[in-house]
Amino acid sequence: MKRTLLLILILFSSVLGLQAQNDLDDDDYPEQRPRYRRPRVHERYTIKSIRYGLFFIAGFAEGVNDVISFHYPAFKRVHPGANDLYWNPEVSWKNKYTNWDAGDNSSRYWQSTQVLVWTTDAFHMTNMVDHITMLSGASIMIPLNGQKRRWTWYAKEIFMSYMANRAGFYLSYNIFYKSKP
Repeated sequence: MKRTLLLILILFSSVLGLQAQNDLDDDDYPEQRPRYRRPRVHERYTIKSIRYGLFFIAGFAEGVNDVISFHYPAFKRVHPGANDLYWNPEVSWKNKYTNWDAGDNSSRYWQSTQVLVWTTDAFHMTNMVDHITMLSGASIMIPLNGQKRRWTWYAKEIFMSYMANRAGFYLSYNIFYKSKP
């Protein structure tokens, strides 16, 4: 309870601090108001850590996807109680249909074979997590304030994001789910 109250107090004080930061009215000194406020150092590192974290999650999801697709016994060794009807791609692809084995290939529910296919099995769910987090991480990199950056900044950010992605993949594919015991 104390931790929750402390967290709420910290969040509340940070919101108040952000609101009190610009205490001038727009009409007082319009020529002195900066068009863009450069983020402080801790804000820049927070944005970078969120970006790299999203790329890491994308790589981790890609690694899990590859493990369940190509090394399912290794996945089963780590998670012996996993439901094969959801996690095993050899069986779970039928989940999107009403009764595939009986010849009924109609959708099990609305959009289960189209937009909501990620809800039917682990293969499509890990693909969706990979794509959404990768897109979110890449969109954080785009400056929305019109600030121009050098091409070396973009090259460095792309390289670091790629390394975070590959670190997530390596952790899931080669460490958590080793294919050889």
